[in-house]
Amino acid sequence: MPPAEVLRIEELTKVYGRKRALDGVSFTVREGDVFGFLGPNGAGKTTTIRIVLGLIRATSGRVFLFGKRRRGAALAALARLGAVVEIPRFYPYLSGRGNLEVLAMLSGVRSREAVDRVLAVVRLEEAADDPVRTYSQGMRQRLGIAQALLADPELVLLDEPTNGLDPHGVQEMREMIAELNRERGITFVISSHQLLEIEQICNRVAILRKGRLLVTGDVDRILSTETVIHRLVVDDVERAAAALGDRFPREEGPALRIRTSRDRVPEAVEALVRAGVRVREVVPERLTLEEYFLRVTEGSEVDLGR
Repeated sequence: MPPAEVLRIEELTKVYGRKRALDGVSFTVREGDVFGFLGPNGAGKTTTIRIVLGLIRATSGRVFLFGKRRRGAALAALARLGAVVEIPRFYPYLSGRGNLEVLAMLSGVRSREAVDRVLAVVRLEEAADDPVRTYSQGMRQRLGIAQALLADPELVLLDEPTNGLDPHGVQEMREMIAELNRERGITFVISSHQLLEIEQICNRVAILRKGRLLVTGDVDRILSTETVIHRLVVDDVERAAAALGDRFPREEGPALRIRTSRDRVPEAVEALVRAGVRVREVVPERLTLEEYFLRVTEGSEVDLGR
């Protein structure tokens, strides 16, 4: 059986005056996904997350959590969801443990063991009794995730979880998310600008621009579909470029990299051989998610399956 849907958004639209923050956005998150939610500033990512959480109302469209529409009695589905929206806020004079105890009480989590459990999960046991004002940005972000995990959720929404983190902090965050997904089966939706990190941990993505969905689908499928750059290892790059002329658009850089379909590669090699250029190797290059993101956010809408 295919994985169950944990979040489905249908034709979500949000209008502020004359501005459309969201314009008919639809996508699905499945159980076990680490789902990357990408887009330039102002694309509508945080607006979408706030609507899912019930913090603001959509102008139109529908949100389904765990197969039920999020309205009325179905708001109980929110109990199965955790979230960190934008920068997590805490009482600076309280310890990390103290903050979590307050938040646990407010959210109806009465078990003291729950606080100890989430502190261990986010690796803050040693600093648990230190005032939060002494915490680094990375420690505050981890405490935010600990708060999101208090009710043992099945789905966690993280809005820019690596903002302000140094490379070590980003790596720690990535490893923690991957571990929680792998060992506890938690489904994640991660809004982020850190495209390299998203590529390393997410299996599916959605990309927004100006409130509209540009593409959604499996990361591997998206990038393999778009693999149309080939690097040719030759003995004379300039002579090879001249032999190919304008028939094969060349990528900028010192190496000979051409953009073409796979079925035209033999034609390119034949042209080089006729010109007396020795071809040692032809290497297809997979686009990075960052390259793909830049391409689609400057181009037109793409649909690779929702």
